[in-house]
Formats: sequence, structure tokens, C-alpha cells
Amino acid sequence: MSRDFVFRRSWGERLSTGVFTGYTYSGHAVSCAAGLGVMRLLKAERSVDEIAAAGNYLLAAAKDKLKQPIVGEVGKTC
Repeated sequence: MSRDFVFRRSWGERLSTGVFTGYTYSGHAVSCAAGLGVMRLLKAERSVDEIAAAGNYLLAAAKDKLKQPIVGEVGKTC
């Protein structure tokens, strides 16, 4: 049995009306699991703390280097 035959046999009738795969923010289990995995990794490696420290360093450097009449304000948004 070919996989095309199996696919057509199991999905052929459903595809005649179009394919619906869900909505972008439907809470799909795989997407949720991937997001949780990323959050655990960021927490375990303390990546957010490192990023915040680097951001503060870059902000201070930018404020110092961009003291030009054309630059109104340098700041962070979060």
C-alpha cells in the first residue's frame, strides 16, 4: 500500500471541503511544549540576566557615544 493511497483514503473526503489546521494562537500542544522548553532553558542558563546586563552596558555606551545635537534621547523601552 502506498502512502498516497493511505493519505487519500484517510483524508481525501475531508480535504474536499478545504484544509483547516487551526488558528495561530489556539494553544497547540507541541507549540506550548516548545515554548515551555525554551523558558526552562532561559531560566536554567540565566540567559535573561546576562541579556539584561549586556543591555545596560550597551545603553550606557550608546548614551555616551550618541551625545550629538541630532540625537534627542537614548533609552530603553522595557
